Amino acid sequence: MKTSPELEQASIVFLGSFNPAIFHPSWFAAHDLIPCDDQKVPKGINRTLVLPEITDFSTEDFSLQVQAQRFALRTTNASFYESLRDLAYSTFSILHHTPIIKMGLNRDFHFRMPDIDAWHEIGHRLAPKEHWKGLLHHPGLRHLSMEGERQDDYKGFIRVIVEPSNEIKPHGVHIGVNDHYEVHDPEKNKGSIELIEILQKMWSKSINSASKTAQTIIWGEEMTT
Repeated sequence: MKTSPELEQASIVFLGSFNPAIFHPSWFAAHDLIPCDDQKVPKGINRTLVLPEITDFSTEDFSLQVQAQRFALRTTNASFYESLRDLAYSTFSILHHTPIIKMGLNRDFHFRMPDIDAWHEIGHRLAPKEHWKGLLHHPGLRHLSMEGERQDDYKGFIRVIVEPSNEIKPHGVHIGVNDHYEVHDPEKNKGSIELIEILQKMWSKSINSASKTAQTIIWGEEMTT
């Protein structure tokens, strides 16, 4: 019986040049990007850390962390996936002069396998143990990383990792999918528009493709839906 992941997450990560202090919850509220009251005071903020070198805050729907060279939005709420894209897109449509050179559309899945045999079967299938005969005693898969070329017109790659889950025990498997994009010419790139347009176009496809990849790895057969 095919099962859904017990835990999953989607994230949008930009690499570029950022001023973390700009990304205060009040900035998002002032631009109507997050819920706020009539005085533009943000609502539903669980924690806030705003310093010159880092901004880190969360709501019930998403978390945000910004450092000088990295902007990361995350959610564990599947119903918020489309809103996460809209939030990232709207943020850098306003801050369109912010230089962004790389983008990761990421998914993380944590599956609980029905028993230890099913858990081991994934490792046996992805990393056959006969190749390690005479080299290691009772070898087991601890971390597998595979990277493939893109099959579209964008610059970047797709990377998949498989490893035991630190979140689901016992018999948990973590699968991470990094759908990575880069600007065509970093030397000429002056803002965020190139990558946020890709985000707008590719987000839903990326979300669905990562789910299919994870299910295929877990069950050892290509999923048709």
